[in-house]
Amino acid sequence: MNRFERKKRTTEEKLQAALMKLMGKKSFPDITVSELCRAADVNRTTFYAHYKSTVDALEALEAQLIRKFLARMEEVIPSGTKLTWAAAQNMALAVAALSYVKEHRNEYRLYHSLTAFHKAEHRKDMFETIFVPWLTSCGETDRNRMKYEMHYYLGGVHALVERWLSRDCAEPVEEIAALIRRVMTGPGTETEEQQ
Repeated sequence: MNRFERKKRTTEEKLQAALMKLMGKKSFPDITVSELCRAADVNRTTFYAHYKSTVDALEALEAQLIRKFLARMEEVIPSGTKLTWAAAQNMALAVAALSYVKEHRNEYRLYHSLTAFHKAEHRKDMFETIFVPWLTSCGETDRNRMKYEMHYYLGGVHALVERWLSRDCAEPVEEIAALIRRVMTGPGTETEEQQ
């Protein structure tokens, strides 16, 4: 990475950190570019060299959170493994994901309060790789109903994680991972691995 790229990255990190700090104090729509620049100690010209608006900065922050999260998951998922329903039920993967969220709970608390659990492009990938195979194996053939079921499950997982974050991750990671798996697979389906 050359000097220019390092400076660009440092400036973006300062802006994103300032945005996170401001979002902890006030509602995102009330944050102005000027306020963000003051908090990051950069001028408006510098801000606009990186972002078009505060919404653009928020989207960059969200993308950064997702990249960091996925990088952590790649450390846990064996190389070449595709994310399938079976992989999604893996307790080690769930524990790693929740451990990462717990380590970065302040960021994720804000993230969960502002954005959907998954944007459309993420939902499309999850629908095809996880939900279609799983729901097909359960006998479902109607793709429209499958989409409703996917939204139902993702909404439930989002609500569980949001509640856990609101309680400052009071319950052990393993307990929340087991609860999510139980919700996703149905009562009475616990395995010895979970117990």
